[in-house]
Amino acid sequence: MTWLLKFIRYSLLALILLCVLIVFFGIGDEADVELNWQLAPQDLVRAKKNTT
Repeated sequence: MTWLLKFIRYSLLALILLCVLIVFFGIGDEADVELNWQLAPQDLVRAKKNTT
């Protein structure tokens, strides 16, 4: 019975550690998109083509 509790405890600990690592390494210092980014006319035409 104690091995089951140890297994559950270590599994939860590993899951929490995995989530912390994903957040820590998944968030970057720089933005993926520039601040003054705007859609170009070509982007609008391509988007309209894909919706129909």
